[in-house]
Amino acid sequence: MRIEKITHNKKRYLDLLLLADEQEDMIDKYLEPGDMFALYDDDLKSVCVVVAIDDETCELKNIATNDKSRSQRTTSSPKRNTIRRSNILMKFDILLCE
Repeated sequence: MRIEKITHNKKRYLDLLLLADEQEDMIDKYLEPGDMFALYDDDLKSVCVVVAIDDETCELKNIATNDKSRSQRTTSSPKRNTIRRSNILMKFDILLCE
């Protein structure tokens, strides 16, 4: 797995972001000032957008997982799903803390 910071053309991920936040006008408010990250495991798995509140605090505004990855998770156990989601968030967290 790898995480990439998205700095240009963030709107190309709009379809995915709309899965977690159904209002495009709200996404527009945090998309440009926020930092966007994409999680890949061969293909795109998830994206997240965080906004800095101050030097030590950031707010997670959006985190979304693509349909293919979500359908794969629903076929596994709830415990495994929780572990996978935690791992995704931890990977994003590690990147943000660096």
